[in-house]
Amino acid sequence: MRLTPRSLFGRNLVLLAGLTIASQLCALVIFVYFIQRPRIDAAASFGAAQVVTVGRLLAALPPTQRQRQLYAINGTAPAPNGTAARLGAGGTYIMRRYVAQLRAHLPSGASVHLDDSTSPNRLWVRRADARGAYWMLLPAAPSAADFVLGSTLCLLLSQTLLPMLAAYLIQRRTQRPLERLARAAGSVESGAWPQPVPLDGPRELATVADAFNRMVTALSDVEASRTAMLAGISHDIRTPLTKLRMAVTAPEAFEAPQASAERFIDEIDVVLRQFIDFARGSDGEPPVRGDLNELIEQLAGGYASIGHPFWCVPLLRRSGSPERRACRRQAV
Repeated sequence: MRLTPRSLFGRNLVLLAGLTIASQLCALVIFVYFIQRPRIDAAASFGAAQVVTVGRLLAALPPTQRQRQLYAINGTAPAPNGTAARLGAGGTYIMRRYVAQLRAHLPSGASVHLDDSTSPNRLWVRRADARGAYWMLLPAAPSAADFVLGSTLCLLLSQTLLPMLAAYLIQRRTQRPLERLARAAGSVESGAWPQPVPLDGPRELATVADAFNRMVTALSDVEASRTAMLAGISHDIRTPLTKLRMAVTAPEAFEAPQASAERFIDEIDVVLRQFIDFARGSDGEPPVRGDLNELIEQLAGGYASIGHPFWCVPLLRRSGSPERRACRRQAV
């Protein structure tokens, strides 16, 4: 089973879709590693600095004010006790990297826990000082990762469908001229001479259509020449055959019947050789100079021998050469 389509449209479609998906994946990787990761690291560094600053302020407050300040920071969310809340390191790639970078920037002894039991997830930081340990709730700033993932998928889908539409529009401009050319070629194959293919469409296809039209014209001319040649050969062979039949059936009409019959056979042989040469082509036949007057006299003599009278008029050669006589058949 073929995995690649056979049509030009299908191949262009697969190629454009593959190139688009590959380019978008490359763009996504570049975005994540060179844009998103530095932003996550910067956000984690800023969050760690906030935790350290708040910890110093809390260390300077009396115990009562410290508890009120922690309640104001955490809001109504209860701080985890280590067992009641479901803690873990799940979440998206962005959240996991944010937590890892936050842990790396916090002082030793601090711990970070991602509570994914709620939506959005909650991020807790545990610190300890001389007065005891406490929990601080941080906003999960990178929680927009799901939106980024969805938008990325939508972008990939749209960037794949648009090239498919473009491939269809491009292929439609090339498919119609090719279909007309295929129909015209089928007409030539069936023995009919089609009308010239229109030269519209892209320049490359117009060039192909023009070459096809010239080829059809050349083939039509060759066919017409071949038809005319066959008709002429049949006429040229019929004439010496008629004279040969007369030389055989009525030898008394000729001064030398046997010689005349041999000459008629030679004429038939010449006609057949000419036909063979025509079928082979004129590339290998060298040009030969001849005397047109002699050819006319020979033809006139052949017709006169079978009872077709001719009358002759003088034709002058160039440069004052002696006149020759050319014969013309009388109208009957």
